[in-house]
Amino acid sequence: MIGWLSLVLTLLAQAPDRTTPAQQVLELQRQLDRSRTSAERSAIIESLEKIRTSSAPEADRILARYSQGRAYLALADYENAGTAFSEVAAYRHASGDRFGEALALHNQAAALWSAGEPGRALKIYDEILPIRQTLRDDAGVAYTQYGIAAAHYSMGQPAIALEAYRAAAGIWTRLKDNRGLAGTLNSVGLIYVQLGDAKRAEIELQRSLTLFRSLKDGSGEAYALNNLGLAALSSRDYDRALEFFTKALPMLQTARDRRGESYALHNLGSAHQGLGRDKQAANYFETALARKRESEDRWGEATSLQALGEISGSRHYFEEALAIRRSVADRAGLITTLASLARLDLRAGRVREAKNEIVEAIQLVETTRDRLVSEDLRATWFSSQRDLYDLYIETLIRSGETEQAFAIAESARGRLLADRLRDISTGMRGSAPAALIAQQQMLIRRINAKADQLHRLYSGPRPEAGTALPERELRLLWEQQKDLREAMRRASPQYRALVEPDLTAYQIRRLLDRDSLLIAIFPGAEATHAWTATRDNVRYHRLPVNAKHQFAASEGASLSPLAAEIRRLKPHRLILAVEGDLEATSFAAIHLPGDSEPLAARYSLVFLPSAAGLALNRSIRRLKSGGIVALVDPVYGAPDSRLPAGSGGPAQYPRLRFSSAEGQAIAGLSPNARILSGFEANRSFLQQQSKAAAILHLAAHTELNRQEPRLSSVVLSQFDSGGKPVDGLLRLHEIYSLELSAKLVVLSACRSTDGPWLRGEGLMGITRGFLHAGAVSVLATVRDVEDRAAAEMVARFYAALLDRKLQPDKALQWAQNSMRTDPAWSTKDVWSAFALYGDWR
Repeated sequence: MIGWLSLVLTLLAQAPDRTTPAQQVLELQRQLDRSRTSAERSAIIESLEKIRTSSAPEADRILARYSQGRAYLALADYENAGTAFSEVAAYRHASGDRFGEALALHNQAAALWSAGEPGRALKIYDEILPIRQTLRDDAGVAYTQYGIAAAHYSMGQPAIALEAYRAAAGIWTRLKDNRGLAGTLNSVGLIYVQLGDAKRAEIELQRSLTLFRSLKDGSGEAYALNNLGLAALSSRDYDRALEFFTKALPMLQTARDRRGESYALHNLGSAHQGLGRDKQAANYFETALARKRESEDRWGEATSLQALGEISGSRHYFEEALAIRRSVADRAGLITTLASLARLDLRAGRVREAKNEIVEAIQLVETTRDRLVSEDLRATWFSSQRDLYDLYIETLIRSGETEQAFAIAESARGRLLADRLRDISTGMRGSAPAALIAQQQMLIRRINAKADQLHRLYSGPRPEAGTALPERELRLLWEQQKDLREAMRRASPQYRALVEPDLTAYQIRRLLDRDSLLIAIFPGAEATHAWTATRDNVRYHRLPVNAKHQFAASEGASLSPLAAEIRRLKPHRLILAVEGDLEATSFAAIHLPGDSEPLAARYSLVFLPSAAGLALNRSIRRLKSGGIVALVDPVYGAPDSRLPAGSGGPAQYPRLRFSSAEGQAIAGLSPNARILSGFEANRSFLQQQSKAAAILHLAAHTELNRQEPRLSSVVLSQFDSGGKPVDGLLRLHEIYSLELSAKLVVLSACRSTDGPWLRGEGLMGITRGFLHAGAVSVLATVRDVEDRAAAEMVARFYAALLDRKLQPDKALQWAQNSMRTDPAWSTKDVWSAFALYGDWR
C-alpha cells in the first residue's frame, strides 16, 4: 500500500538493531505478499497479533495493526480490515500524523468498496482528498481520485468516474509517472468497454499497453492485453479477442496472478463461445470459476456463473449469480443476469416473472443513462442495452399490453435527439459560461484545421502515408471536445433540473392529427413488431423477423396487415417511425400489395425520428419573424467564370449550375428571401444567417467522411471573391452546434440522409445534425439526384409550400405527384428522391 514501506524503513533507521518488532512486521509483510492460501494469511495475522498485544513500542504495535488490515484485505475479510485501518487512522490523527492518517483512511475506504459499500467508501475518499491536497501529496491525491472513480462507477455513475480518472491521469502526467498513468488509462479503457464504446476504449488501452511495455511491466501489459480483448469482444471480433487473451494468459500465469489468470480464462471462454465453440467455452468457464472461488473473488464468481448459465440454460447458475451481484451491488451485472432470467422465464411461459425481472433491469439501465452527462456515452450505453427493450416489448406483447409495448418502443428511439431538444427547450444550450464557450470555439478551429490537413492527405497520391499522427491528434481533440461539452452541461443552471419524461401511448396519440396514421416498426429478435396508431387507438401487428426488408422491397403477404389497416382507415398522412436502412428508404415509391399506384399517390409521408423529440419541439418558442435564407450554386474552383482570371485551384466538386434556378424560384415566390449565391454561399454566411431563418435552403454538395463520420460536411464555396481558398466545409460537428429556429431546412444535395447507423438513435448524418440543431423538420434526399432534376423538384415544392400554402409534407406530396405524372420527370429515381423528417406541421 502507499507509503507503507517508507514508514517501516523510517522506523528501522531509528532502531538500534535489526531484531525490532518493526523488522518482524516487515518480514511478515513479505510473507504476506508471497502467500497464496487462506491458511498462510491467517497464520500471519496471528503472528502480527502477538506483536500488537506485546509490550513493544506503540508505533510498532500500530504498524502491526496496519499490516493486519492488509492481511484481512487479502483474505477478503473486509469488515475486520476496515476495523483495523480505522483504529490506525485514529491513532495517526491523535499523533498529528496527517500523512499516516490519510494512508489508513484510504485503505479503510478500499475495504468498504470491496465489501460492496461504495457510498461509505466515497465519504472517506472525500475526507482524504483535502488532507492530501494540503500535504501536497500529489501521488496520494492521484490514488484518492482513483478510489473516488471506483466508488462512483460502482454506484452507477461512470461519467463522474471518468472525471476522477482523468484528474488522476493529469497528475501522473505532471509527475511523469508512467506507471501510474498506464494503470489509470487501463481503467478508463475498461469503463469505455463496459459502456459499449469499444473504439474509444481501444484508444485508451493501446496508450496503456505502450506505456506498460516501455516500463517492461509484464503484469500491467497482460492486463492491458486482456482489456483490449474485452474491447474486441464487445465489437464481436472474436478472433481478435482470442489473440489478445491468448497472449495475456501465460503472462499472468508467469506472474502467479491467480485472479488475473481466472479472468483471462473466463474471457477465453467468451471468445470461444462467440465463435460457436460451446464445449471449449464451458471448460474455460468452469476452470475460471474454480480459480475465482479459490481467490474468493465474488464479482468474478458471478461473471463465470452467468456465462455457464448462458451456455447450459440452467436457472440455478443465474440465481447464484443474481444473489452474488445483489450482495456486491454490481449494477451492470444485475442488468445482465435479470435479462437472462427474464428470457428463461419467457421461454417457459412464466410471463409475469419475466416482466418483473426485465422491468427491474430496464430501471437500472435508465438510471445509469440519466447519470451520464456525455451525449456520446449516453448514446453508446443505450445502444449497447437495446436488446433489453426488445425483450421488454416481447414480454409486454405476451402479457397483452400492446399499448404499453408501443410506448416503450417509441421511448427507445431517438433518445439523443430528444436530449438535444430538451436542452433547447430549457434554455440550457446558451447558458454556459463565456470562458467555456470561448474554449469550445477554439477547439472547433483546431479540429477543423486538423480535419483540413487529413482531407488533403486522404486526397493525395498515397492516402495511407502520413495520416497516422494527425489521426491520433484529431482523436485527442475529439476527446477534449467531449470533455468540454460535459463541462458545459454541468455548468448550466438548468442541468440539475433536467428530467426525461417518458410519453405514454395516449400522449403519443395526442400528437397526431385526425387525418394521420402513425406506423411504428421495431425489429426484434423473434419478430418484427409493428403498430398502427391514430389519434383514437393503437393496434399491434406481428410481422416476420425479415419484414422490414420486405417492406422496403414491397414484397410478400407479410405486409397485408399494415396494408389492410391503411386501406381501412383511409388517412391522408402516413407518419413513419422506423430505423436503420428503412430511414433512407423511398417509401413514396413503395406499392402496397395489390396497389397499382405508389404510396405518394394517396398519402403524404413523414419520417418521425423521435416521438419525445416531436413533443419537445412543439413546446419550444420559435421566432415569430424570419424569412427564407437560401445558399445556392457555391464556387468550387476552376474552371468557373466567376473566379478572377488565373486564380482558384482546380475544383474537387462539380459546379451545381442548375442550383441557381432553385434560388430564382424561391425569390420569385418570396421577394423578401435572402438568396446567397456564388461566393456568398459560404460557411461564414451560413453560420451568421442561419439563426434567424424560418426556412434554410442549402443547394450544395455533401461529403460523407467514412474515416471519421463527424467530419462529414455540407460543401459550400471553396474560394472568396478574390480567388483565395477558404474553408467551405460545414462539418457535422459544427452543424450540431448551430442554434436554429428554422421551421424547415431543405437539403438539396445527394444522399443527405446518409450516415452511420447507431441502434436506438438512427442514421447519424447531416439530416439528423440539423434536427439536433433545432430545425423543426428537414427535407432531404435518400439517393443521388442530378442537379437539374433537384432544381425542378425544389421549384415545385416551394410553389406548393408558399403559393398554395400547403404544409411541408403535403407540399412534398404535391411536388412528387406533379413530377410523377409529368412524362419529362416521371422516372422513380427523380420524383421519389426527397423525403421529409421531423414535424409535418
